[in-house]
Amino acid sequence: MRTKKFKLKEIASISAGSTAPDDKYFGDQGYPFIRVSHLDDLISGIDINTIPKISEKHAEVFKLKKVRKGTLLLAKSGMSCLKNRVYQCTTDSFVVNHLATIDVKNELADPSYICYFLRWFNVSKLIVDEAYPSIRTSAISEIEVSLPDMKEQRTIITLLDKAQTLIDKRKQAIAKLDELVQAVFLDMFGQFSDTNCKIKDVIISLQAGLSTGGETRQKQGSELGVLTTSAVTSGEFIDTAYKVPSEKDIKLNKLVFPTKNSILVSRINTRELVGASAIIEKDYNDLFIPDRLWKLTLDQRIVNPYYFLFVIQAKKIRDEVSRLSSGTSGSMLNISQEKYLGIDFYLPAKQLQDQFASMIIQIRNTKNKMKLQLQQLESNFQALLQKAFKGELTVKDGVAV
Repeated sequence: MRTKKFKLKEIASISAGSTAPDDKYFGDQGYPFIRVSHLDDLISGIDINTIPKISEKHAEVFKLKKVRKGTLLLAKSGMSCLKNRVYQCTTDSFVVNHLATIDVKNELADPSYICYFLRWFNVSKLIVDEAYPSIRTSAISEIEVSLPDMKEQRTIITLLDKAQTLIDKRKQAIAKLDELVQAVFLDMFGQFSDTNCKIKDVIISLQAGLSTGGETRQKQGSELGVLTTSAVTSGEFIDTAYKVPSEKDIKLNKLVFPTKNSILVSRINTRELVGASAIIEKDYNDLFIPDRLWKLTLDQRIVNPYYFLFVIQAKKIRDEVSRLSSGTSGSMLNISQEKYLGIDFYLPAKQLQDQFASMIIQIRNTKNKMKLQLQQLESNFQALLQKAFKGELTVKDGVAV
């Protein structure tokens, strides 16, 4: 495959967006105003027209940067620029100043080809200091890209689009399973607007864990590890999210180990993550919990752990946890044990809980299989990206060989 090397500044205009106006200037008329916080949702496929808009009149007053359809966007400052997210605008839009804009000259390159290239290149490696992450537009301008002819670019785009579509469909199928769980719950129990129980009524004990300053490193053999809050933030227990504490930490503390069917709850976290929880499905004797997590041991004679987990993960309870938590704006929030235990919820007959839990487990097993398939699809996609932009992808009649 014959290619010619260019610096990105030779085939695109590279700039940044504008400072966002006050919220009062946003509405449902005009063009979308894209912020850094919108990138993940946009890449996941939400309709760009659902984003708050700015009128042309206000845009002129505030001298906002408008980009055309097809322009590439990536975060250039803040923690978001560590994620290597690249989004291609599907309509003309205004853009916040924390986003770099890459307007590709269509006669030289296809914007979709450059979008895939940047995903492979991983622009986040241009960050100089990860403690204060930022990417200069001047550094983006100097990125070298090898361009094949336009026909070859579009053939590669078609192949990568097909691979990406398979990934997107698998993600949508996984999301549908989550919707199915919600539908099953509503069918069995309704909106659970009525409450007849408090969290304290269904637990045998609530334990906080170890306070430690241990440094993050790989656990070796029989070493003990202390979990981090990341172990529960996804809603599923991740037993690889831990630190290795010092021997002094271990000797000075009474260790609390995760046990089968116990629930871990994040009592200190951001507003979005305080109250995050996960179920433990086996006993552990080499991992223990930190003081930022609680271990809830349930009375399984009256409550099914899977039913209980679903309820405390629901938006209604998570919003209540956030409301009851203390902390200043922008800081970590902390919910007290007394307030958490006093939260009300609906507890149906144990037999109905068990039926619901059985369905949850079946659906979750299907979901886990789909996640493994998704991992394979994403692995295949990364391999295809590597071949495409290392010049190793041989394309014949639209088929990668």
